[in-house]
Amino acid sequence: RALAARAAEAAARHDASRETIRAEFERAQGNLTQAREALEAAQDRLGHARTAREQAEQAYLGVRDEREAATQHERHLRGELARVNASVAPLRRERDRLEQTLNSYARYGEGARNALRLDHPGIIGSVADLLTVPAEYEVALGAALGRRLEQVVVNRADDAREIIDELKRVGGRATFLPLDIIRARPRRDGALLREDGVIGNLADLCPSDPPLVAESILADTLVVRDLRAANRIARAHASRPRLVTLDGELVEPGGAITGGRARDTGSGVLGDQRRFQELDAELEDADRQSSRLSAELKKVEATLAGSAERHDTLLAARERAAQEETGAERRVTELGAQTRSLQANHDRLAARLGPDEAEPEPLAPGETLPDVDALTASLQAARESAETHRAQERHAAEALALAQQADAAWRAYRTGRARAGDLRARLDTNATSLTAQDAALDAARAEVTRREAALGTLDENEYARAEYAREKASQDYATLIGTQNKARARLDDLRLLIARREGSLEPIPDGCLPPGTPREWTAELTRTRAALDALGPVNARAEADHAAEAALLEAQRAELHDADAAAQELRAHLGELQGAEEHATRAAFDRVNTAFREYSTELLGGQGDLEPETDEAGILRGLRLAVQPRGKRTRSMTLLSAGERTMAGLGFLFALNHAGGDLTGEGGSAGGLPLAVLDEVDAPLDEANIRRFTAFLKRFSERGAQFLLVTHQKATMEVAHALWGVTTDQTGASRVLSIRQHDDARTG
Repeated sequence: RALAARAAEAAARHDASRETIRAEFERAQGNLTQAREALEAAQDRLGHARTAREQAEQAYLGVRDEREAATQHERHLRGELARVNASVAPLRRERDRLEQTLNSYARYGEGARNALRLDHPGIIGSVADLLTVPAEYEVALGAALGRRLEQVVVNRADDAREIIDELKRVGGRATFLPLDIIRARPRRDGALLREDGVIGNLADLCPSDPPLVAESILADTLVVRDLRAANRIARAHASRPRLVTLDGELVEPGGAITGGRARDTGSGVLGDQRRFQELDAELEDADRQSSRLSAELKKVEATLAGSAERHDTLLAARERAAQEETGAERRVTELGAQTRSLQANHDRLAARLGPDEAEPEPLAPGETLPDVDALTASLQAARESAETHRAQERHAAEALALAQQADAAWRAYRTGRARAGDLRARLDTNATSLTAQDAALDAARAEVTRREAALGTLDENEYARAEYAREKASQDYATLIGTQNKARARLDDLRLLIARREGSLEPIPDGCLPPGTPREWTAELTRTRAALDALGPVNARAEADHAAEAALLEAQRAELHDADAAAQELRAHLGELQGAEEHATRAAFDRVNTAFREYSTELLGGQGDLEPETDEAGILRGLRLAVQPRGKRTRSMTLLSAGERTMAGLGFLFALNHAGGDLTGEGGSAGGLPLAVLDEVDAPLDEANIRRFTAFLKRFSERGAQFLLVTHQKATMEVAHALWGVTTDQTGASRVLSIRQHDDARTG
């Protein structure tokens, strides 16, 4: 019975122990389930944290790349802006120098330069200032106009007169183009513009403002491709304007050809003006580039300033995401360790619990039940050991995370330190290079300033004179060296000759030498030579020469007397001849003047006089035509139109014919002009003046004068006795035609 009681007690303790273990097992199983769920949740949070960190990293890297690209673009823009700003300074200096040269008219002649500097209100500018010349026509225009590019364009002829009066005071001579007098030249290029090689009329290719200037001085000039085309056109067209090639060769209407290379054809002014315009365009382009680069630089700086805040925000977000990921990893590690510990405890309890038996087996004889207190103590020790291991595992996970963070920070520190060293070395190198470049740039700027200053004061004429002086000095130096060499050679020869002669002399016998020492002999010789030099040259034949010269003097005196008498006689005859010549010249002048007045009235409807020009002795040396057409106040030939000047010249020609007839004593005969050749003198005349001109031709031809006329005027051809002309047939061959008109045909 006692044994049964003990067995029942042992079974009760065993059941209680199993219940305790089962309860512990159930708690361990519940804790394991919760730990697994917490681990899964922590792993999910870790995945989300890792994704958020990767997204933040990508966003940060994108912003960083954008900032680096923007920073590089900013450096590029600053470099371009510095380059543009650096290029502006030399362009402005060159422009200022050219502007000073153009405003001072340094390339112009003295007269044109002084006239343009007067600032007269009537001055419009020089011809070069008013023309618009493309670069490809500069050489052609310079060859066609030459120094005429310096002609001064004024509003009125009175302005030109006032400026000329001022030039007489300050010096210089210039040509003026008054807009109220100059006329457009008639064009003769209608058929030539279609020729192969013809580029166009120079007045159209290089227009002016006002257009009358170009029409007045350029309308009679065609631009052709080359001299070969110019010669071909000149052979094919007898009546043609001037031809100028792109290379500057000039073919005159008369056939003269000018070419080669001149030192200064006037195109230098055109080149300066073109370069000045190019500099203006370059400066405007540089200003536009500078404005564009500055605006773009401000935009980039604003972008960098705006992205800085975003960069800092994303950097902070990336750090927070990294911290959250690290915390999630640490939590997953802790939960993993806890789960493994709970799983081990669960497995241990499951092993202790064993299979679930309904009834305990009876104890074998002599078998005792385990001690429940010992088992409880063992369970408590196992729990404490599990907690200790869990704490150690948690501390180890935290230490591992801290070690990983420290390792990452250390790697970042070493990378940053190496990059900082590289950047510091590059910065030192760039600073050294910048210092050297600044020094070189300052030296280059100083050298450029010095050379520009030297070029600004350089005079081409002074350079030519210096070059000529250098060449002359070189020639003189070579001549002197040659003379010196010849003198040295002559001196050596003389020394050798003296040595030879001294060697050939015999010793002087005793008693032949004068008394004294050689020093005394030298002093006496010096005194004797001085006395001889004081006497001057001595001629041993002076007496005989004097007698011969005296006889010659007497003969020459007789000849001089005869010559004086002959000269007196010649002076008397010369005075008579001069008086007769002066009388005849005055009489002829009066006759020509009377006839000129009459013909001026008939041809011009005004007044005309011949103004005599005499020398200091009052002898007539020339004459000047003074013509005042009807309705005009001027009497100067230079202020008349081309037609009026032509009529005045014809009046003078006919007056000479009239005076020549009177000199023969035949009154109205042709006398002075038996034959006259007139080359297109009627070209500037209108129909009425041509009729007056042909009437005079008829009058003088009736007196016996003959006229050969080169003309294109139909009215002039109508009064001719015979016509000669050149035409081409259908084959292109030239042939001469002649037409002889009868008197009844001309009068009818």
